Amino acid sequence: MRLATRLVRWTLIFTMVALVAGCGDSLVSPPPTDGGGGTGGGTGGGTGTAPQLGPEIMVVHPDGTVSWTQPPMDWSVPKSASLTEGTEPKRQTVSAQINGLLGGKMKCGRFFLSVPPLSFLGSGTVTMSTIDSTVMICDVEISPASLNGFREPIHLGMNTTGLSVGCDTLTMYWYNPETKQWVDMGASKNLNEVEDLLEDVLPSNATGIVTSLHHFSRYGGGKAGW
Repeated sequence: MRLATRLVRWTLIFTMVALVAGCGDSLVSPPPTDGGGGTGGGTGGGTGTAPQLGPEIMVVHPDGTVSWTQPPMDWSVPKSASLTEGTEPKRQTVSAQINGLLGGKMKCGRFFLSVPPLSFLGSGTVTMSTIDSTVMICDVEISPASLNGFREPIHLGMNTTGLSVGCDTLTMYWYNPETKQWVDMGASKNLNEVEDLLEDVLPSNATGIVTSLHHFSRYGGGKAGW
């Protein structure tokens, strides 16, 4: 009886010592390291996994060559940040007052917008902006927000004239803020299919892709097939 009591007592003592010392995977043990001297987890919620990334979005360089970057699915990039490493942000914003009955056109960097007549009722301020003008992601907004739903589709395009990329390899993506997913919208590869695009906005020999919008949001031009 005494022997059993002693065994129980010593078992409890060893257990308490192990917990205080942080042995094994106990709740009080230090977090595992990632091999580089820091704690694991990073931005992956403590699991050691990297955040999920979106499609490959086109990056345009001054010499006309292109590369690709993957934006985060859970979009949390501050407006003052750059989307490419080693570069300063080149934010660009353009606004215009457009009467929905008459329509209008505007462009922001390599993105262009064509609003056909009767797209919406009333007049609104349309704003196109890029966090980084070298990265083909564009926010399109309208104020008042009550106008953000169109009777006729509005055309959003991306100009690829002079770039080392073929339009057949590209598509347009929409970022859904509710599901935090990038959605492939598809895109026409022939700008001549939309006759009003090449008037006043783009030269007649322009190349690019274009898609139809029924509301304004965030969009990106990138590799098809993601």
